[in-house]
Order: sequence, then C-alpha cells, then structure tokens
Amino acid sequence: GLINEFLGELQERDRNIFLQRYWFAVPIKEISKKYAMNLNTVKASLFRSRNKLKALLEKEGVLL
Repeated sequence: GLINEFLGELQERDRNIFLQRYWFAVPIKEISKKYAMNLNTVKASLFRSRNKLKALLEKEGVLL
C-alpha cells in the first residue's frame, strides 16, 4: 500500500524511471537512452525518488 501511495505521488517521468530501475532492473545507461535524458539527470531523479520513499516510510513508522 505504501509503495503504491509513493508511486502515485511521483510525476509520471520520475515514476517510470523509478520502476524501470528498481522493478525491471534496467541499467541506468539504458534508461537514459530510452528517455533521451542525460545520465546524471536520471541519477538525480532516482536519488530524489529514493529520498521521497525513505521519508514516506519513516513517516509511517517503517523501520529501515
């Protein structure tokens, strides 16, 4: 439930990048090519998304 809530809060592009990387295990390099984005932009998106997920889990009392 929390993961679905988290994914629903992300912008579509960030959600797609997050799912490609962590659900489908697509390498970052391939994601950057698929979305025609700079490699560092993809890394930054993943970093921000992970931080948002961590904040949500901590808020809900999930131990990390």
